[in-house]
Amino acid sequence: MLLVDTHLTIVTGVDVHTTTVPPYNPIHPYVGMVIDPADYIPFLGTNVTVNGLKRGVSDTSGILFTMSHIPLAGAFAMAPVIGHESMNFYSSKSVFADGSRLSPKGYMVMTCNDTGLPLSATTGKNKAGKKKLKPTLFAATSYSLPSSTGKPVFVGGPYIPDVGGAAMGLLSSIGFSSVLKAARKSGSKLGKKILTEFNHKVLKSDIMKKVPGTQKLSKKFCEMGFEPVELVGGVVVYEGTDFRFPSPVPLSWERSWYSDSAYTGWLGHGVHCVYDRCVQELPEEDAVALRLGDGRVAAFPALPVGGT
Repeated sequence: MLLVDTHLTIVTGVDVHTTTVPPYNPIHPYVGMVIDPADYIPFLGTNVTVNGLKRGVSDTSGILFTMSHIPLAGAFAMAPVIGHESMNFYSSKSVFADGSRLSPKGYMVMTCNDTGLPLSATTGKNKAGKKKLKPTLFAATSYSLPSSTGKPVFVGGPYIPDVGGAAMGLLSSIGFSSVLKAARKSGSKLGKKILTEFNHKVLKSDIMKKVPGTQKLSKKFCEMGFEPVELVGGVVVYEGTDFRFPSPVPLSWERSWYSDSAYTGWLGHGVHCVYDRCVQELPEEDAVALRLGDGRVAAFPALPVGGT
C-alpha cells in the first residue's frame, strides 16, 4: 500500500513540448506540487484532510513551481494550449473520498504534454471571433514523491486510471459559467416548463414557504433569465460523500448544502447530514414537515388528537 495523496505533494517529471524556434528541444522538466484552489471554496470544497492537508483524489490538479515551463536550452516558444499543470488521474479502485477515488503518493501523475489525454479544457475565441474549445493534453510522464507529512495514512490498491473522474474534471475545467451561458442562450423550453410547474405547484405552496430555503439562488436564477423560481427547500445546491464503509449494513456519510438555508445541524449552518433528521410542526397550516437526510422537506397533514 502507498501513502494517501494530499495537497503540497511534490511532483517531478519530464514533459514533451515541441518548441517553435531552434534548437527545437522538446524536453522540459516538470517540478511542481499538488494543489487545487477549488478544494478551498467554503461548503463546495472538500473537508476531508489527511494530517491537516486536503486530500488528493483522481481529479485533483497541481501547478508548476515556476507557473510556466522553463527551457533547458535556446529560446523558448510553445503552443498556447499548454496547461503547465498536473492531474492525479491514477487512484484506488476501492477507496473513495467526497465521492471520488482517493489517489496515492509515490505513483504516476499525469502532466501536460503535446500528446496524451484531454483532461482539462478552456473556452475562448479564435482570430475570426468564433468560440473554440482549447483542450490541454496530459500524459503519465511524472511521479509524485512519497513524502510523509505526519502519521502514515495508507490507501489500498489496486491503482487504476479513473476515467469517470477525468470526465468530471474535464467538465469542471470548462467552467460552470460557460454551461449556464449556453443554457441561457439556447436553453430547453421543456426544462424551463418543468421548473416553472415545480415552482408554482410545490415550492410556492403555503407550507413550503415556511421552511427556510435558497432565496439567494432564486434571485440568481431570475438574473440569468429563467422564470422567477423560489427554490425553497427542494433543490440541493451541493451533495458530497465524505466517507463510505461497505458492509452488510453499509455506513455512508453523505451531506448536502443549501446556498441560503437557515437550518443549523450537526455539521454547521446550512449543511444537512443523511443521519440528521427532524420534524417541524406547522399548527397554523394543520401540517407536519419532515426534514429528510438531504435537506429536502416533506409535508404531511397533521394527525388529530387521539388519531392514528
